[in-house]
Amino acid sequence: MKKVILLAIISLATIKLFAQEQKKDTTKIKWGYKTRVWIFEDKLLSKKDSIKKERKKGGNFTHWGGFDVGICALNTFQNQFKVPSPDAYNTNYFLNLKYNRSWYFSLNLFEKNIRLYKNYVTLVTGLGAEWDSYSFRNNIILSPDSSHTNSTTIKMDTASSNLKYIKNQLKATYIKIPLLIELNTNSYNANKSFHLAAGMEFGYKIDSWTKRKYEEDGTTYKAKLKGDYNLNTFKYGLVVRAGYGGFTLFANYSLSPLFDKNKGPEIALYPLSAGIAFTF
Repeated sequence: MKKVILLAIISLATIKLFAQEQKKDTTKIKWGYKTRVWIFEDKLLSKKDSIKKERKKGGNFTHWGGFDVGICALNTFQNQFKVPSPDAYNTNYFLNLKYNRSWYFSLNLFEKNIRLYKNYVTLVTGLGAEWDSYSFRNNIILSPDSSHTNSTTIKMDTASSNLKYIKNQLKATYIKIPLLIELNTNSYNANKSFHLAAGMEFGYKIDSWTKRKYEEDGTTYKAKLKGDYNLNTFKYGLVVRAGYGGFTLFANYSLSPLFDKNKGPEIALYPLSAGIAFTF
């Protein structure tokens, strides 16, 4: 028995365990002449690994791409929703909207984020489409081929006392590009980050039309008429978007008037919209 123990001790001694040295959080063990075992306990490597895992479960920092749903409105340059009569009587035809039917919808198909400082500060751009719908309370008729959309082309439809309007809308479609600066409170986990974006959106009108639905003598009629309606071809304005995680609220304020210069109502009208965003 003593011989077995002695042989075991001699065998272990021949393996020649030269050194076991530790430097910071890394341990190196030499085992024999050619075999080396490295054990890493570097805190920085552990931190990087945890960051990668957190990013995988933390979603992405996409807060513009998706679709927006909200309400459309119109006001004046002085932020008035109603102008005293009779100074601009016809202007109030446009300002008096049915907000429960004046919808804003935006489909933001493509978003590109350029990180200026990690994910804390990013530059946001992309490409999308926007649909604006203004539903009038007054039974006005807009002429699509008129040179001016003002008191001479706004006509109150009172020809028939049995005429009842159900829907009377002006609609427009734009292609748009955003240019926003976004701030995030968390650079690694978008689901646990407050975000705030502000900047501008630039739009180009590709279509416009009016849509009317009315009832006369018990019969319902629908009319859709495409036309330019002297709407401004280009649209640009201020944008603010804010939220937490995947929840985002937005507000858009146009700096360009709805109608072309000197082709609209007596007082220029400016679109604005607000609502909730659903990101991809």
